[in-house]
Amino acid sequence: MLVRDVMHEEVITPSDHAMLSDAAMLMWDHDIGFVPVLGTQGGLAGVLSLNDLARRATRESNRWLQEDVAGTLSAIAQPRPHP
Repeated sequence: MLVRDVMHEEVITPSDHAMLSDAAMLMWDHDIGFVPVLGTQGGLAGVLSLNDLARRATRESNRWLQEDVAGTLSAIAQPRPHP
C-alpha cells in the first residue's frame, strides 16, 4: 500500500499569522491532526500538530485549548469509510 492510497488529497494550510484557535478549528473541521503552515510569502513556514497544541495547552493550563485538543483527537480517531 502506498501513502497516496490513504492520504488526504486536499491540503489544509493556515498562515503563520492565524490565531491558534482558528488553526485548531481547521484541524477539527477536517478531522486532521497535522497541518502545514504557510508564511507570508506563501512558502512553508513550519508545521502544527495536535501534539503541539496539547503541549501548549498543558503548559498554559488553558482549559479551552485542552478541551479542543481532546475533541479534535476524538474526532480524528473515529473510523472512516474507505473509498
